[in-house]
Amino acid sequence: MGHILDVGDLLDMLEESVMTKRPFVIRLRDGREFEDRVQEIIKWEGQDHVVFHDHELTPLHSISRMRRAWPPEYTYAGKRVTAGPHPEAPEAEPEPESPSGGAAVAVFARKQT
Repeated sequence: MGHILDVGDLLDMLEESVMTKRPFVIRLRDGREFEDRVQEIIKWEGQDHVVFHDHELTPLHSISRMRRAWPPEYTYAGKRVTAGPHPEAPEAEPEPESPSGGAAVAVFARKQT
């Protein structure tokens, strides 16, 4: 169940398009629908207007619906994926085996006071 979008929700979505440079699908009150990204939101003659990349200057009140053109990608911003070990990273050496041939066990000595 959704909620009715108000002007604040619409402005948030328009600002998301400006910041991420991603297109949104816009439906106007006259029935026209297009996909475009927002360049900026301006105030002109006392009203908020949207400057689209490929379409004309549009008054904010003429937009009836808006949705993302494609779903957002959730990624790690700084993560780089490489096929092999990092070139500067030293090669890992294998762990020495214990004399008994089993897994090495760490033994901690307790200091007596």
